[in-house]
Amino acid sequence: MFSKSKNALTVRGDGAVPTVISTDLSIIGNLISEGSIEVAGRVEGNIKCNELNLRPTGFIKGDIFGKTIKINGEIHGVVKAKQVSIGDKGKVHGFLIYESLSISEGAVIFGQMKHSDRDDISEEMIRHC
Repeated sequence: MFSKSKNALTVRGDGAVPTVISTDLSIIGNLISEGSIEVAGRVEGNIKCNELNLRPTGFIKGDIFGKTIKINGEIHGVVKAKQVSIGDKGKVHGFLIYESLSISEGAVIFGQMKHSDRDDISEEMIRHC
């Protein structure tokens, strides 16, 4: 099952390979990762990770804590991150706390936004989740 051949996939411990929640998968519960998570399916629960990429088919009902959050699907909850990027298919229903924010034309936000210029926003978020 695990070989040392030259063609074998090498998975590093630093999160180089993202965790993928595919379109046919629904998860009820919290997700915690030191790496990246890509969500194309449905998650009902809080997510804490380094980087989150929410695909256009993705749906999250819960709070999200991370360094970099890319939203192209739908989120219902609190988003706290150093960098938040909302794509043209992104929908946020809730509260955004960010250090850096980009919003594409076509994005939809129902809720409030708060800028935070604190250097330790990621460490603070991790302690409070």
